[in-house]
Amino acid sequence: MFWLGYSEDYIKNLSKKEIPYRKVKEIEICSRKYHEFREKIKEEHLRILYERYFNAILFIFSELGKKVENYMCIFVGPAKIRAIPIPIDEIIIEHLQEYGWKHEITYIDKILSRVMFESNVNPATGLKDSRIKTEHLVVLGK
Repeated sequence: MFWLGYSEDYIKNLSKKEIPYRKVKEIEICSRKYHEFREKIKEEHLRILYERYFNAILFIFSELGKKVENYMCIFVGPAKIRAIPIPIDEIIIEHLQEYGWKHEITYIDKILSRVMFESNVNPATGLKDSRIKTEHLVVLGK
C-alpha cells in the first residue's frame, strides 16, 4: 500500500481492523476440533486471536452459505500457534456441516517456491520456524 501512495497512519489504522485484531461478534461454533485445539492454547492473548479469527470467518461463511445454492470453495492456508498446527480447513468443514453443507473434497497444493527467505528459528518466538507448505481448497456442496 505504501507503493500505491497510502500514508503510514492510514495503513496502521487499517491493520487494527484486520481479523483477528479487532473485536467480532461471537457465534456458536459447531466444531469439536475448534474446541479441542482452543484448549491447547495456553497464552490468553493467542486464545483471543484464535477465537476472534474463527468467530469472524465462520460467521461470514455461515451467512454466505444462506445465499449460495450449490457449492462453496474456500482457500485455506494451514497455520500454527506456538508450533501447534491448527486444522483450519477441518474446523470450517465441521462447522458448515451443521448448516447443511457436505464436504465434497479438499484439494491440497504444495507450495514449492514462494518463500523470500528461510530461517531456522522464528525471531519473534524463538521456536523452530516453518513456513506454510501447502494451501488447501475446500469444496463444499449442498
